[in-house]
Amino acid sequence: MMLEIVFAVVPAVILFLYGIDNFSEEVRHLAGDRFRIALQKATKTSLRGALAGAAVTAIVQSSTATTIIVVGLVNAGAISFLGSLGLIIGANVGTTITAQLVAFKLTAFAPAFVILGFVLSLIRSPHRSLGKPIFYFGLVFYSLNLISSIVSPLQGNAEVLSLFSMTSSVLAAIAIGFVITNIFQSSSVTAGLVVVMAESGLITAAQAIPVILGANIGTTTTGLI
Repeated sequence: MMLEIVFAVVPAVILFLYGIDNFSEEVRHLAGDRFRIALQKATKTSLRGALAGAAVTAIVQSSTATTIIVVGLVNAGAISFLGSLGLIIGANVGTTITAQLVAFKLTAFAPAFVILGFVLSLIRSPHRSLGKPIFYFGLVFYSLNLISSIVSPLQGNAEVLSLFSMTSSVLAAIAIGFVITNIFQSSSVTAGLVVVMAESGLITAAQAIPVILGANIGTTTTGLI
């Protein structure tokens, strides 16, 4: 039974990772150096830095991408270390947008985004460059919808419930969030999966919160590396 679950869920998670990675890359490619310039200008005050970090991360759907850019700017001497702190804090706020969009049931509209993005990328029009970002944006939430449909019937399964009972311990839950985020190099992946599992009744809010805390600790590893 557990093997069947793994083979059903893992491909959907891989699809989710593929969507998020490519969406982030397409948005950064579309914006060019504008994100980097915006981040440089935003470090005049900590508040502006935090707002800019949150906005950029909400757009690219990856605090890892924002963090890597910020570390590069600090190394190059373009911004100070103190100036970067606001950006990093903002990035960790901005990364919660993914979970919020899942909670708002945006997954229901995912097929429309996938179709729209695919059509836009094929036709010759001024908006063709938006095709791939929209397609991958839809793919992120379509894969989460797929995961949700797979795990929903499992809420009464004894094996699955015993597996998720490990998150009843706060320290164990934080460790799980930390490890998953380090494996996938994305706290958005962990947060998205946690929201889907909570909606399916596999874990409670009390179990989900420490996992999210662990995910936000885990996402700092990229910057450290």
